[in-house]
Amino acid sequence: MKKLVLSLALLSLSCLGFAQGRHSIALYLSGGPTEYLKTGDIEGSSSLELANLFSTKERYESGPGATLDYNFALLGCLHVGAQVNYSEMEVTQIRRVDAYRMEFVSSSVSLLPQVKFMPPVTPHFRPYAKVAVGVGLVFGHPDGTKVVPEFDIVPVGFEWGKSSFYGIAEACAGSVFIGGRIGMGLRF
Repeated sequence: MKKLVLSLALLSLSCLGFAQGRHSIALYLSGGPTEYLKTGDIEGSSSLELANLFSTKERYESGPGATLDYNFALLGCLHVGAQVNYSEMEVTQIRRVDAYRMEFVSSSVSLLPQVKFMPPVTPHFRPYAKVAVGVGLVFGHPDGTKVVPEFDIVPVGFEWGKSSFYGIAEACAGSVFIGGRIGMGLRF
């Protein structure tokens, strides 16, 4: 009985949110290219000397990516939701011991629940910040498909528009994208 009451309460809250225009969906495109380096140990090296000798250096160069974002306004300034990200990157892997070089293209899809803080400044221009943490699948890696933790932090973003359609610009950092994103959204 408790589950039924909770389900009905959540459904009515969702319908109330829909009637008041508390839902929003947005599509972003990320800026690129972004480069970063990663140094790691080859599996199976046991001692510290071997770990230094048998280590790899990876250079990632990511291109443009896309993000689909959904939010529900819980309170005036607190929103919860989720984002789905897709990105491709060119990876160069170099082993120090024999200078073996391998290049491949890898793609990533991630799902991240998020919390967004948006103070009500004006109805036409709204700054915000958000944090998202979740998991991603990396395809195209020579070691196979990997499940990896992902995070995305937006210290500053802006929405502007007079109607239910609005524009978006944000600065982002994290394992998903580093740089900026622009996009369009719809409130309903």
